[in-house]
Amino acid sequence: MDANQQIIDKAHELLEVGDETHLPPNIPFDKLLKHMKSYVCKFVPSIQPNEVLFFHDMGMGMGGIILTSQYIFSKDIGSGRQCTPLQQVQLVKTKKGLVNHDIFINGKKVAETSCGWDATESIGKFLNAAADILKHTNAVPPLQQDEGEAAVISATQSPKAMSRSVSLSHSTGNVPESGPVNHQQIPSAAPHVQSGVPHAYAGTSSKNKWVALALCTALYFTGLGGLHRIYAGKIGTGVLQLLTLGGFFIWQFIDWIIILSGNFEDGDDLTMT
Repeated sequence: MDANQQIIDKAHELLEVGDETHLPPNIPFDKLLKHMKSYVCKFVPSIQPNEVLFFHDMGMGMGGIILTSQYIFSKDIGSGRQCTPLQQVQLVKTKKGLVNHDIFINGKKVAETSCGWDATESIGKFLNAAADILKHTNAVPPLQQDEGEAAVISATQSPKAMSRSVSLSHSTGNVPESGPVNHQQIPSAAPHVQSGVPHAYAGTSSKNKWVALALCTALYFTGLGGLHRIYAGKIGTGVLQLLTLGGFFIWQFIDWIIILSGNFEDGDDLTMT
């Protein structure tokens, strides 16, 4: 049995699937494509969705963890985006909080969870087990940057366009010709994902997060909520915030934190920088 299958089996043994925690073969692909770009970092500029073995996302851009066959991608409002090679994981620890709970890798906080303390402890045990499995099997060499970019369809393609590409690939069995594709051989998909699904991208929005932050702050001086969302192209929710004083200030304050952390997305689901 290869390392990936051992990790998947261990995940099903230790983890309880829910609204935030997803495992093969039932990882919601639309949700994964929408959020995974906000997990990538400069060291590994893309995530291969056909190698995702575990996906925990708090929603609303607040943070979470994506585990692939070689890396733990994580994001947190306080700690930002991080990418930890699975072979370099020495110890994953969890810390109980009043509402959310913290996950630490090698002594550094990488993410929070809101799925309950027992479930958080199980995630910590699973990540430790996954690291041990990889260290004790003949693992594939770590992904190099050029390999990670080999199957990128388009560096600026939005998640909505990517979702359309995924739908096309499912119907035809081929990678769609919607962008420049490197003609190196694309790695075969993991057993739990249909082949032909394009790899991820690392696109960013043309909208400026500092402009959005200023517009978000305007609520507390002018009483006008939702201006930052209207600027970002999220017209519907922007108008809703405008009519409700930014969701009675609470919703807009959460947006303010997300914008400041660099994880706020525009109407095309691209991260604003």
